[in-house]
Amino acid sequence: MIIQELRKMVYPIIASEFNEERTRVSNLLSHLKFSYLQQETTFERIIYEPLISLILQGSKETIWNDKTFKIGTGDCLCICHDMPLISRVVEYPYMSIVFRVDINILRSLYDDIKDVPFSSFDNKAVEVHQPDNELTDALKRYLMLAQSEGDVKIMGPMIIKEIHYRLITGSFGPIFRNLVYFNSNASTISRAITFIRNNFNDRINMPELAGTLGMSSTSFYRHFKKITAISPLQYQKEIRLITARNLLLMNAKTVTDVAYQVGYESPNQFSREYSHKFGVSPKEDFNKNKIQKQNSLDIYSQT
Repeated sequence: MIIQELRKMVYPIIASEFNEERTRVSNLLSHLKFSYLQQETTFERIIYEPLISLILQGSKETIWNDKTFKIGTGDCLCICHDMPLISRVVEYPYMSIVFRVDINILRSLYDDIKDVPFSSFDNKAVEVHQPDNELTDALKRYLMLAQSEGDVKIMGPMIIKEIHYRLITGSFGPIFRNLVYFNSNASTISRAITFIRNNFNDRINMPELAGTLGMSSTSFYRHFKKITAISPLQYQKEIRLITARNLLLMNAKTVTDVAYQVGYESPNQFSREYSHKFGVSPKEDFNKNKIQKQNSLDIYSQT
């Protein structure tokens, strides 16, 4: 079974001492990353970029739009837009390979598939399926290229393109096909998402953004929510708060500095919305992480 073959191929990479082999392979195969955890995790909010994540061992739960996806060994999580999701590992050891999807490569296939009579399209941003054999075989061949740097240079771009083609034509096709067509609603919302992510800490005039994309405000809001399950303003708030938490957990700056950096004009409003989203105040998160880091330093200094 190809999942077992992939697991045997991946394990020596992720189990290498000091992650040397994982770093080498990740540097060679620019579209591929690995995840390996030996314990359960709590729910965590993460901003995912377009990707597919093939579970080789264990299982996880991912929540999107109040829908819980239970993703087990052999399942594949597909995300076709930059999306804030909630995930946790529920069965370990957990092993997965993550392939980064490039929207520009998808669109480069337009001339090759424009005359194919596809039967279905879907505007959802997240889906879970058992992958097709053609897709898993292409992922296996891409991983095998790590054995030769020369193979990566010559064969890598061709297999990357093939994997994107398999995503369009296989079981995940309905949610990817609209992205191939530049003027589709899905592609328009994809450009809106990119703009909001790049400018999340600015005050964005959403009706004006809709106009620049060639949509009315009503149509823009309707299609944005259909694809992402939240409004454009809610999406911007999610990006702000998740980014803020990452900054606080790095102890990079004070709570007030972080509030201003992610675009809040009022630190009090930031604290209220942060507490509502994460269940603790930003100050509590900052202090808790600071104590944990200090304890780690104390343990290190005693060894």
